[in-house]
Amino acid sequence: MTQARQIPVMIHLVTQSRSWSTIAFLAITTLLASFLPGQERALRVIVGSEAARPQLLVVGGRLGNPAFLLAGTTLSRPVDGTEQVRPDIVVPLGRFDARGVASLRAATLATSPKRSKIWLQVVSTHGTSSPFRLSAALLAMQPAIQAPHPGELCRTQQQYRKGLKKSEAEPLACPLQGPCDDPIIRNGHLVSPIKTVRLSIHVFCHSNGSNCAATPADIDTVVARLNTQYSPSGFQFVHETSFHNSKKYRTLATGDVGAMKNSYADSPSTKLNVYVVDTDGSGSWGTFPWTANALSAQGGIVIDDDWMQADTSLPSIFPHEVGHCLGLWHTFHGVDEVTQCGPCYEPAGRVASVGDITGDLCADTEPTLRSQTDCTTPLGLDPCTPNNAWSLTACDNFMGYAHSFANKFTAQQAARMHCWTNDLLSGWLAVSVQPPAAPTGLVANAVSSSRIDLSWTDNSNDEDGFAIERSPGGLAAWTPIATVGADVTSYSNQGLAASTSYDYRVRATNSGGNSGFSNTASATTLPQQPGDTTADQDIPVSGSVGGSHIETQASDGGYEVITEVESGGRKSSRYSYLEHKWAIQAPVGGSTFSFHIEAFRSASSDGDNFVFAWSSDDQQYHDMLTVTKTVDDDQAQTFTFPGSLSGTVYIRVRDTNRTQGNQALDTISIDHMFLRSQ
Repeated sequence: MTQARQIPVMIHLVTQSRSWSTIAFLAITTLLASFLPGQERALRVIVGSEAARPQLLVVGGRLGNPAFLLAGTTLSRPVDGTEQVRPDIVVPLGRFDARGVASLRAATLATSPKRSKIWLQVVSTHGTSSPFRLSAALLAMQPAIQAPHPGELCRTQQQYRKGLKKSEAEPLACPLQGPCDDPIIRNGHLVSPIKTVRLSIHVFCHSNGSNCAATPADIDTVVARLNTQYSPSGFQFVHETSFHNSKKYRTLATGDVGAMKNSYADSPSTKLNVYVVDTDGSGSWGTFPWTANALSAQGGIVIDDDWMQADTSLPSIFPHEVGHCLGLWHTFHGVDEVTQCGPCYEPAGRVASVGDITGDLCADTEPTLRSQTDCTTPLGLDPCTPNNAWSLTACDNFMGYAHSFANKFTAQQAARMHCWTNDLLSGWLAVSVQPPAAPTGLVANAVSSSRIDLSWTDNSNDEDGFAIERSPGGLAAWTPIATVGADVTSYSNQGLAASTSYDYRVRATNSGGNSGFSNTASATTLPQQPGDTTADQDIPVSGSVGGSHIETQASDGGYEVITEVESGGRKSSRYSYLEHKWAIQAPVGGSTFSFHIEAFRSASSDGDNFVFAWSSDDQQYHDMLTVTKTVDDDQAQTFTFPGSLSGTVYIRVRDTNRTQGNQALDTISIDHMFLRSQ
């Protein structure tokens, strides 16, 4: 599917009398349209007698439609800006017969591939009765070659016209289709929050699942590209992809479009449906949001598989069709998609306020011709304002036809899409979760040499939790240290160094993102008590351990919990037991040394208690005390060593009851454990 090459054809009819020029022109241009398929909208015609100044008869539009006749509009010079016409082809029609027509056809076809513009001079020396015979002769001739498909890549406008009811007229007067056509309302959406649109993409394959119109990787790539293309305009897209095995719809016939959509449309009121098929040269099309079908099964986009490949040559086709579905006309809508120089025509040289109410209803897109696909200024003058030349074509706009160059929407186009989405298409939007409000009032309070307590105010009701970060005092080297659940407003940071300053900050989180951070709170841990040392190593032996030796370094309600395990052997002979050790460096100085522990056991059905012992070599242990209490009363049990200590001291805990059959799994919880010298 290649777009037809469009060549302006300038026709200069040189006659003895101008009275028959209209009929002759209609006949010639109709025939040329069959010779040069796809060129009909590029025709430029000069009509005049040999002695008269050339006059403009018609430019563009639908050939043969008298509504375009502008005879009598005098030009000071020919259309191309030169002072005289120098034709590329001179065709004498001395007799109005098949030979003359064949000469015209052959000369045109031979020249058109070689020129970017053609001047065709048709010379007649016959009288006023000639035009009728000329018209009959021209229209009776058949084209010498088979006309190819015009190759229009976007058929959205055609589908729109096709869908109009007989009682409806094409919007020649640019009636408001909705509030978003009002430039004041549109401009209220120039700054809009990002919207996420849901896509349901249908990829058709042959009946056996082969030869799919696109692969999953293709679709992922195309949607990722679409997000990049729409990101500056404030839109993102999420997609679901379905693969359908249907030979009938893999290559889609025009008459099957409605049945395909009825069979496969997926919740069209909540998703923009996209059908990826081979349209067999019919191009691609979308559905304007103001049409009755926009949110029905008959809405959505039908797009040729050529434009939904990861390596497609024209990646702008998909965003072009999505643009139609979100409320955009073609940039050339006011020039080539209206049928008269009326209220909806967007003239060359117009002021911004006129651009707001004509054409595509965006003042920041210049009026242009459909045929301009090469980023150049269109030739000639605007037929509706004959003294005004065309402006430079905005070939980089997604809604034009210069698809190879397209890469942007204008600000007003983006505002129209946001407005139409809010007005009619809000059901397509994915629910956007906003980040929660930031917590405030963070306070840090040092309660021991190794613990700082935090508290804050929760200002949101939609957080999933809170993330806590810490930094060495004054350094702003932030590190995440913990997360807590929703509605939690406190945290104890344990295992800290004594006499050390720490900074803290907290933020709320949910699926929409993170809040801002709270205020920064600081605290300095208390000094280490003289002569006290705490465990710096766990030595697990048997049992299930919760926490670590860090929890034993302060009396703060944080516990290292050790639970018994069950022995092996016959079930009736099994018993529960545990053993765990710690390493503590002996305190320096003092004449007496003591062991202090705050611990309690679980309520036991078999009377199991826990005995603590010490060793200087991790070989020979000496019992110190037994923990029998079952609640944390914040009171330490102590043991005084019989002599001095130095180096590493090993502390061991064991259960006291390993009788066969006693299988209850008891626990010992240690809150604070240290050695002290005095």
